[in-house]
Amino acid sequence: MKYWFEKVIILTLVAPMVMLLLWYVIYFLPHLGAIKTIQEQGMSEIAPIEKIIYPIAVIADGNDGMRSYSLRTAYSSEVLKGERIKMSQWHLNTMLWQLVSYIHFNKKEIFYLWVMYGMPLLN
Repeated sequence: MKYWFEKVIILTLVAPMVMLLLWYVIYFLPHLGAIKTIQEQGMSEIAPIEKIIYPIAVIADGNDGMRSYSLRTAYSSEVLKGERIKMSQWHLNTMLWQLVSYIHFNKKEIFYLWVMYGMPLLN
């Protein structure tokens, strides 16, 4: 009886972690290179005036606002490309992108994404 209970506990703890890892590998990692490229373009575009714009952007939008806008826009432009999906899939995938953005991007890198997606004249 004890062996069965341990198996169920392990399965209930491991299965969600494996599913989350698969979800991350399938829906985020393939797009990471393209997003990093856009982030690097933003860094080179805004470099001359970054010291002036960055504090204003943080005051206006906040770091969380910039992160939210940048990643929602990145998801819709890199993954969807004008296609329509179910609303539940949209929310779950943008939530995933928000969570893993804390692993892959710091505040400055999010700012560069925000610049590229928020200022269409630079694109």
